[in-house]
Amino acid sequence: MENPIAPESALRARHQHISDFAARHRESYSVDFDDPDYGRAFVYYLFFSHHPSVRSVLGIDLDDEARFYNAYYWFQRFVRLHTDKHGYDAGLEQQAFKMLEEASFELDFEVIDMLDKRAKE
Repeated sequence: MENPIAPESALRARHQHISDFAARHRESYSVDFDDPDYGRAFVYYLFFSHHPSVRSVLGIDLDDEARFYNAYYWFQRFVRLHTDKHGYDAGLEQQAFKMLEEASFELDFEVIDMLDKRAKE
């Protein structure tokens, strides 16, 4: 599988819409969505995890696998940025592993490895 990650330029172009969507979930998470270091990554994770139609926002079609890989990538990016700012959090690492365990399809671990490396850049 080639790189399944949606172009960040497409996300930035629709950032306000994505942020407005994520704001509806604010009370469900103890994450500072407005944090200048990691807030955007968490907002993108929520978007790919919960938005009913990525196509209607970004204009690109993503199947369930690509949506999962995008959500996973942005969660891993959030974990890295959050860790840089606040130190290691075992709960966040555990949540990332739980995402992998609960995937509804057979994961391509070459893609997972690529996403993990890219998220740590």
